[in-house]
Amino acid sequence: MQTTIALSCSYNSNHIKSRKCMEVKLRKVGNSIGTSFPKEVLDRLGLVEGDTLNLVVTDDGIKLVIHDPNFDKVMAAYKLGASQYRNAMRELADG
Repeated sequence: MQTTIALSCSYNSNHIKSRKCMEVKLRKVGNSIGTSFPKEVLDRLGLVEGDTLNLVVTDDGIKLVIHDPNFDKVMAAYKLGASQYRNAMRELADG
């Protein structure tokens, strides 16, 4: 069974005309489910086979974001600081 999904897509005529909204089909790939991306999207974003994307679940669907390897380092630093300075972080959050 193939299912058609839209990724973070608002259905209005502007998105469809500008090709910001594209449908992709989910297909069985071995024991998993996968999809392929139009060449124009890959070229525009500079993506090649083996690149990593982050999948973000939102209220209206899913969003794929190009993986930023520095993000993991920033989050690790934040977690260290947040645990060391928990009270200060709480006071900053409370305003």
